[in-house]
Amino acid sequence: MRTKPDFWKGAERICWLCVFMEEFIGTNSLEYAPVVMSGMASILNAPAFAQARQAIFNMRQMSLAYVTHQSVKHAIALYNNYHYSNNTQGTYEIDIETLQFKRTDALEDSLITKARQILSTSLPYDTYGFTVADPRQPMAVALGEDSTSVKLDIPRISAPIAARRTHSLNRQPRGKICIPLKELRDLAREMDKREQQDPERRLGNWADRFERFDLMVSEAGKGLRKEDDVLELEDIKHLIGLPGSGKTTLLVLIAVWLGLHDYKAMFVFPSIEVARQYMADLAFHQVKVGMLVGQGDETRRRHADNIAEAIATTGNNGGFAYSLEQAEVFGLNCVLPAFSTADMSLWGFGYAPCNEILQGGGKQGKMKKCLCPLWTMCGRNKAQRDLLDANIWVGHVRSLDTQISPHATYEQLRYFELIARTFDLVVFDEGDMVQKVLDDYGAATLSISGSEHSIHRVILEQIHNRFARGENYRLFDRDIELYSRDLAEFGNHNTSLITTIHNMSASRVKERYENQLLTVLRIVSELLNIFKKSTKPDEIDEQEVKTEVTRSRALAEFWEKAAYNAFYDRTGVNNPQDFKADFWPHYIGINRETLEQEWNTLIQHFRRYLAENLIKHRDAIVQEIIALFFKLCFPKHQLTIEAEDLIKLLITVTFVILGYQRIVPGTRTMVAEGFIREPIVESTASPELRKFIPESILGSFSGVQYSFFKAQTTRTAARNMELSYITFVGAPRMLMHRFHRLLEADNGQASPAILITSATSFLQASPAYHINAGPHYLLKARQPKNHTSAKSIYRFKWFPDSQQGDQPLLYSGAGDPNLQKRNLQLMVDALVKGGTTKSEIYKAMNKFDVKSDIRRKAALVVNSYDQARDIKKYINNYYPDIGRYTKAVVNSLKEGEQPKDFVTSAQCEALGDDENCDILIFPLLAIGRGVNIVFTKGERKLDAAIGSIYFLTRPHPTKDDMQLLYSLTGRATQEFDSRVFSETEDLNAIATAWRQSRKDLWLTANRLLREPLMASRLGTELFKSFTANQMVAILQTIGRGMRNGCPVSVYFVDAAWAKKSTEGKPDSGRDSMLVQMRIILEECVNHKDPVIREIYQELYGAFLKPLQHIQGVTYPDELHSLEESADEEAGFDDFSTILEM
Repeated sequence: MRTKPDFWKGAERICWLCVFMEEFIGTNSLEYAPVVMSGMASILNAPAFAQARQAIFNMRQMSLAYVTHQSVKHAIALYNNYHYSNNTQGTYEIDIETLQFKRTDALEDSLITKARQILSTSLPYDTYGFTVADPRQPMAVALGEDSTSVKLDIPRISAPIAARRTHSLNRQPRGKICIPLKELRDLAREMDKREQQDPERRLGNWADRFERFDLMVSEAGKGLRKEDDVLELEDIKHLIGLPGSGKTTLLVLIAVWLGLHDYKAMFVFPSIEVARQYMADLAFHQVKVGMLVGQGDETRRRHADNIAEAIATTGNNGGFAYSLEQAEVFGLNCVLPAFSTADMSLWGFGYAPCNEILQGGGKQGKMKKCLCPLWTMCGRNKAQRDLLDANIWVGHVRSLDTQISPHATYEQLRYFELIARTFDLVVFDEGDMVQKVLDDYGAATLSISGSEHSIHRVILEQIHNRFARGENYRLFDRDIELYSRDLAEFGNHNTSLITTIHNMSASRVKERYENQLLTVLRIVSELLNIFKKSTKPDEIDEQEVKTEVTRSRALAEFWEKAAYNAFYDRTGVNNPQDFKADFWPHYIGINRETLEQEWNTLIQHFRRYLAENLIKHRDAIVQEIIALFFKLCFPKHQLTIEAEDLIKLLITVTFVILGYQRIVPGTRTMVAEGFIREPIVESTASPELRKFIPESILGSFSGVQYSFFKAQTTRTAARNMELSYITFVGAPRMLMHRFHRLLEADNGQASPAILITSATSFLQASPAYHINAGPHYLLKARQPKNHTSAKSIYRFKWFPDSQQGDQPLLYSGAGDPNLQKRNLQLMVDALVKGGTTKSEIYKAMNKFDVKSDIRRKAALVVNSYDQARDIKKYINNYYPDIGRYTKAVVNSLKEGEQPKDFVTSAQCEALGDDENCDILIFPLLAIGRGVNIVFTKGERKLDAAIGSIYFLTRPHPTKDDMQLLYSLTGRATQEFDSRVFSETEDLNAIATAWRQSRKDLWLTANRLLREPLMASRLGTELFKSFTANQMVAILQTIGRGMRNGCPVSVYFVDAAWAKKSTEGKPDSGRDSMLVQMRIILEECVNHKDPVIREIYQELYGAFLKPLQHIQGVTYPDELHSLEESADEEAGFDDFSTILEM
């Protein structure tokens, strides 16, 4: 965190933006401030702003408030109101309508001069004001934040305590790293010798593994060549390691080499468990290594539980008298109670007041908060302490966004910034998965009401309660009075929404929309589908979809603009000017005069709704709104209970969104002033990280979500409800892509080199997993001399439902959960009936790739842990002879479940040699990256243990899944961030390009959120992106059966994989995921760039060949689908007015 200047605070903070725009951007308007403040590297590096780079960086560090027009206008209103109330003049005169500004005094203002100097130079860091408590003097600990909390005395500590040490910010990255491959080869031999001297250690065979792959380098315009001399790491490098090619081997050797040569490097892994395994290997080979892990209470507890489970499942004694290497870095408990003679029964497990030790000081002896002197010794903080000496750090990507403890630094900063300033290299292993995790990290979930951490509770405790108990002196500030009133109304709208949902008892609306993102467009689209007959996916007409999309957008815009006018103009003084006379009437299907009259009537209804307090009168107004809007949607239908409930939901959701929109700018100001704490936001980028990454190109797109939970009452059916607000907060994927230039704008600060590695990180059709850099290196496994190339086989093996006239058994698309479960069980019946000799699954295992009488295993791939558990129990109950040789992967064992039946992901690697396991059941993503199920001994050593893979379900996320939107938003943001503007493009041209990129993504987002996520409704281009995202996990799963060059037999069992083929008709790329997968891969291997073409061939050739000859799928004569046709008509707003915060 950088130090903020001590002038132009509060309402006058907008002056900083004026100085910035006038002095550095060269304009006297704030119209384009959100564009310049967006944090986009393309804007930061634009020639037009060459002299403003440091100022742009500093403005982002000082405030994230000015990234929307709404927030800029709010800041102007605060500024003008402040000077109006105090009868004063500010440094600038700012027009809130035109956004133009000018200096109040034509002469140079000294504050402007000072501000210009501050924005031109690097900002210093804020420092912590803590001191370490003196252990030789009495201390105390408060068990709570209140003044009445219990305090426990800690007497003087006479034991020797290590001195405090801190990280240094003075170290500089060393630049380009050149690693001779000969030195890695020699290092591998040394590591083998060291391991051979430890009889209890499992041998790594590093030298042998190093000779099993070739390092290929891409040469522009030519292709790939073998590199024999050196691995060069500079700027950003992308290395693709094919399955079983030795990526893990290379990463371990690189880490050891870097550690021995005194480099500092951060290795980011897909999970903390994988990081722990690397840490154990590196520590054994005498590398100074540390674990970077999140420090939140929930994070600590989760990691401790995971490590405890891994220990407990080892051996046959439930983990008794056993541990795992590096388990000690996950310590939980505080050691302070051991030094006290007080009653510690109230001290909760895991509670640790590391920064809140109370000790008297000064002349008055007043108690103040100090740092715990035992931090340098206690086990709870071992992981953080080890990092002070470690050359090599390992951890998960989210751990980068962790605040460094004041025990370990004097400056206030997070680990990602320390690493960016002082490290030489950052390695992102499984970079495609890291990118997906970061995309999810950019969606913030804010609890609005109904939980302990809700903003509703924050408002009551920190604002209204403070005023109510007498601390109301702040109300002399009229802006705080206004903010307080806005907060109160926001709380009222929350209450109205909760009441509305609770009272929906006669329709399915209440249950159907639980845990779904609700926007005006989504609810209007659902309303329009009420009277629509069920349509089969293959009967969907693209022109019909286009008409639906356009009409729903027009009605949603009609509703939004009416609500916006009523909400921000309660008295009707201003005549509404937003009616789209040439657009809405045509697409809504009502003549202009009638529709405009209805629009004005709707605005009046909304104003009355907002003003009315009596329940009876308000309900009557709601009925008038329902009647008016329903007739617009359905002129020829009668109102139904479901439609009535949907419009009630639409009303309350609309005003919750508008109420939240109005308090957001004020909340930002109050947080900045320290008047209230930052509202609790779950699983999202910290404000500090957001200052280093760009805003999402989609902007503050958002919606409301509700969920139920059981109420603690004697009413058995009673349920409470939690309201949440979901919104985008930046584009965290850019942290990985920008890390090598993260601080470049800050006085030219150097940053570490980046290495991104994965096996599936290069697939341009996938917005979630494609890494748009290079690739620069490819690891390719060498084929053994006696290797005979066996062919993989893919089959579309659907089963008929004999009870339903031999209809194909569907899981995806079956609709009813009970029918899905039934069909899944019938698929299992068809595979295992006949026992261990005559069943389909055992016959397949006995016939495919049997060598030295060693048979490979089969895998049943499903959608969830619950499905894996249910199928395992079903097999146990009905086919016990097969059940005893079947294991299911679950996230944790429930009471009564036995290790002989169920295993966790951490135990999967041991199944390769498990003779009591022939069949493994697991969800698609359950087995983590870097986990290999192989034979570890005998004639088939290192061969893939899984040889036959059955996809019982076609992968499909839940209907409320947002990952496709997150990934599309991340990709669009990255594309604009990577754009290069020319010297002729000025501020206006850059802003135009920014708006167009935003508009294009907004159209896509509208199409996605108009209805639940259904593959059949996506349209051609979105279905391609959807399939590409899903196929990465599919190919990763198939790749588990291809380790060490093994062939694999793959069965696609769910009829949804290729529905038309079950009828003897050809499937298209729009209907079948299998056909679309082939289309995507063929586009890859026929790429026009020779380097990319060769990389794609190496990556996906082994998957494409069997896919081209898959048995059971009828391909069309022409594979490629028609172009997308369901675009919306021009005429809509570029962005919704009620969604901009």
